Amino acid sequence: MDADVKREVLQRIDQKQGRTPLLLILMGLAFVMLALFEILGGPVPSWMNPLTRIGLGMLFVYMAAVVFERQRLQSSFRDLLEAHEGFMQTIYGKDYKKHRAAIDILIGTLRTEDAEVRGKVVDQLRRVTGQDLPEDAEQWEKWWRANKAGFSANKAE
Repeated sequence: MDADVKREVLQRIDQKQGRTPLLLILMGLAFVMLALFEILGGPVPSWMNPLTRIGLGMLFVYMAAVVFERQRLQSSFRDLLEAHEGFMQTIYGKDYKKHRAAIDILIGTLRTEDAEVRGKVVDQLRRVTGQDLPEDAEQWEKWWRANKAGFSANKAE
């Protein structure tokens, strides 16, 4: 699914979810009103006693508040993730995820039996990371575990 279609689907879901608290509140108010009409002596079907209707109405209102709060938190969390991604790109460069994934793949490739491939991989690792380690996968893995969190390809290149 491409990004535009995904964005459109998510917007439609958000629109439908946006109506959910309103519907729950209306249903809750309807139950409360029915109970009040019955208490005041109005003609209301007697399939529940008034106290049960009030409780059920309040439950619907409470659920509406819970759904609304979840939507608010979801929106805040989405904004927080976008801000964090922007922060990470500012510090580590726009392609920091690609650089880190490439280093993971290169270090994994160091375990190959082919000496020519290992030599090329080590050359690339040295170029990208700025480190001068030997063709030993364990040393590269140890270095990567210690430095992955703060690694920036922009500093190395």
